Amino acid sequence: MNLQSIKSNRGAQADISVSDCDGNAVVDAIVSGSWETPTSSAPLNTQDVTTDSLGIASSTSPTVRKKDNGQFIYFVANVEKSGLTYDPENSVESGCINTDGSSCTAEPPPPPPPPGDTAHIGAMGGGSSSSSGSKWNALVTVTVHKDSHETYPNVSVNGSWSNGANGSGSCETNGAGMCSINKNNIKGRAGNSVTFTVNDISDASGSIYNSSANDVSPSIEILKPASSPSYRLNR
Repeated sequence: MNLQSIKSNRGAQADISVSDCDGNAVVDAIVSGSWETPTSSAPLNTQDVTTDSLGIASSTSPTVRKKDNGQFIYFVANVEKSGLTYDPENSVESGCINTDGSSCTAEPPPPPPPPGDTAHIGAMGGGSSSSSGSKWNALVTVTVHKDSHETYPNVSVNGSWSNGANGSGSCETNGAGMCSINKNNIKGRAGNSVTFTVNDISDASGSIYNSSANDVSPSIEILKPASSPSYRLNR
């Protein structure tokens, strides 16, 4: 790999040479790579370039302003060519050049974080209690499990009410992987029950809900007080 600065537009160019195990140039290979510039704190979006008749693919970096001094670094993520397999262990996968044209040493980008556990519903329960007048309250308890069926603490459970109640509800699981959601002052004339459905489970990274792994239905019906039982799981 060869890097050169392009002073006219404050950028850099990487020329990536691709060859097979016998040293022959590989034509029409697709090189996937990304740039890190003096103004970026991490590699930018991956882009593809194709090798020419000499087996060389060229990639041009984004440009920066004159006052932005630092390093242009190019990282190779993958090389694809029908009938051949990319060998990263025997490849030069990065190159570095300073804005003044001098060479530098590129540190490899950090590996992506390992995928976390997905979450599913391990159990649901609930109950009801009387409120003022003919109104009543509903309570739903959700237990969240990891892939391994261990309880999952500190994740958010989000869902919605229906069939006699409306709106959304959410809670965060405790150390035992459990949390509760309330719906208060449901009107008596709304019906003899309400339903709560879990729509998502998430952590700081976003949704981790694997509904196909649920141990029970994601919906539960809560009956008005004085009914027995006070809840019924939907099928």
